[in-house]
Amino acid sequence: MEKIVEALTKLLPEDSVEDVTEAVKAELENAKNTYEQEYNSKLEEAYSELSEELKSSEEIAIQGYKEAYAIIEDLRNRLETQQKEFEVSMEEGYEEAYQMLLAEKSKNENLEVEMYEEFNTKLQEMKEYMGVKSKNSIHQMIGHLEFKGYIKRLPYRARALEIIKEYR
Repeated sequence: MEKIVEALTKLLPEDSVEDVTEAVKAELENAKNTYEQEYNSKLEEAYSELSEELKSSEEIAIQGYKEAYAIIEDLRNRLETQQKEFEVSMEEGYEEAYQMLLAEKSKNENLEVEMYEEFNTKLQEMKEYMGVKSKNSIHQMIGHLEFKGYIKRLPYRARALEIIKEYR
């Protein structure tokens, strides 16, 4: 402002410098107030726009979080369902395997009983054919044939015999 007054002093007569200076000061003050009002108005407008954008962004974010949570919840439910189905399937598999094992055990037990009965039947037939009264006599005769080298008992196998040479 001092430079403006200095320039006016050089250009205008001295009695009007003070009036012109006051008028310039008033005009500058008026322009300053106008610019401040316009600046504040635009600042409030920009703040309002940013607030709206922030609110909109927050609403979008909240909606996104809700959708993500719904997806996660759906996946969690699917996993729980799959886990339950897997456990049921495993239980069914265990039960099926257990039943198969029981069937095999039963088959093996029946096979052992059948083999023993067949052996007993063969001993009985041998006893009748030889005309002896006890199975012990048959066992002694088998032992004697083994001693003579006509038959051989197979190791690690119950009631298993192998004919080595024919008796003539």
